Amino acid sequence: MNEETDESAQRKLPYLRPPVFIVGTHADKPVEDIAVMNKQIQESISGKEYEMHVVRPFFSIDNTARSLGSRIKRFFRRDPQGREHQAEQEGNTDGIQALRNKIMEVLSQEPYMGEKIPVRWFLFEKVIEALVAKQIYHRNLQQLQSYAKKECFVEDVEEFATMISFYHGLGMIIKHRNTVVLKAQWLIDLFKLLITIPHFNKVDPVHAKYWQELEKNGILSMGLVDHVFLQIHSARHYQRRHLGHDGAVWFDRQVLTLPS
Repeated sequence: MNEETDESAQRKLPYLRPPVFIVGTHADKPVEDIAVMNKQIQESISGKEYEMHVVRPFFSIDNTARSLGSRIKRFFRRDPQGREHQAEQEGNTDGIQALRNKIMEVLSQEPYMGEKIPVRWFLFEKVIEALVAKQIYHRNLQQLQSYAKKECFVEDVEEFATMISFYHGLGMIIKHRNTVVLKAQWLIDLFKLLITIPHFNKVDPVHAKYWQELEKNGILSMGLVDHVFLQIHSARHYQRRHLGHDGAVWFDRQVLTLPS
């Protein structure tokens, strides 16, 4: 799928890719009324840029359902007739069944459905897995293109760009300008470190003003970014020069520059 086709397909979708499902667990013993929590989430994401990725509605899953994880896995292995039979047994009002139906509905709209994928692209998945296994969580496009040529036999520049766009659409990687995050959870954890205000007694006096500025005005200073990065990268000899503006990622009102 070329870039022009991908953009055309996006315009036909009711959400921004990649689609995001919000699923609440423990519906059998919620800490608060589910309707109230749904309303809080709706108000929290309303007006945010990332709201356009969120598929409606939200889902609530009862954790007392037998073998919850295995039931979901079996669903993706069964044929359509098997799914229909299972739906009759469990009831259409079941939260898991409703989630299944919505996932299949969204998948059917995705522009890559029915597309043939070159086998060499699966080699690229192995490259990503190998890098993550070595705790390498981000690379720039030039580095990945070098891996693709050497390990995956992807020589064509346009094919490489299409492959990166494809895996970004799937959510396997996150591409922003010249930086590609190879493990989404790493980026999530990094954001958590940067936006979670620590208790007063746990704040270094030297950096207290940066945390206060973040809490009051939503401004994340590069001084605080350096401090947090030094803490998590000290074992890897992190240096300030590794930061580059090509890796800037906007998160609500804060801007973060990823090391690249």
